[in-house]
Amino acid sequence: MCVKKIILLIDDDEDEFEIFIEALHAGHCTCDCMFANSSEQALNLLCYTVPDFIFIDYNMPKTNGLKCLTKIKQLNNQKHVPVFLYSTGLTDELCKLAISLGAESCISKPYDFPSLARILHQVVTSDRKN
Repeated sequence: MCVKKIILLIDDDEDEFEIFIEALHAGHCTCDCMFANSSEQALNLLCYTVPDFIFIDYNMPKTNGLKCLTKIKQLNNQKHVPVFLYSTGLTDELCKLAISLGAESCISKPYDFPSLARILHQVVTSDRKN
C-alpha cells in the first residue's frame, strides 16, 4: 500500500491520463493525480503546487518534454521533485540528455497495462531521500 502522493502527468493525450490513473489504482496506490495537457499549462500549475512526482511525455506540440523538463528544473520550488520522461520511442541518447537536464529517469510507455501498473507502483513506493 502506498502513502498518498501527488503526481502530475504532462501529456497532450487526455486518454493517457485515464490509463495512468487506472494503472496507479491497479498497483494499489492512492494518489492525487493532476493532469496538464501542455508544458505551458503544467508550468502555470507548478507555480502553486509541488507534486511528489512529475511524468512528462516527450512528444508534445509547441514545447517538447525536454524543454518542459528544463523549465521545471529552473523553478526553485520544483528543483527536488523527481521528474520522469515518460514516452514512447525513447532512445538511449534522448534518455542520457534527459538525465543530464535533471530527469530522475526515463520510462518507456509499456504496451501492456500490467507492466504500467507495476512500473508506477515501483516508482511511487520507492524510498527517495531528497
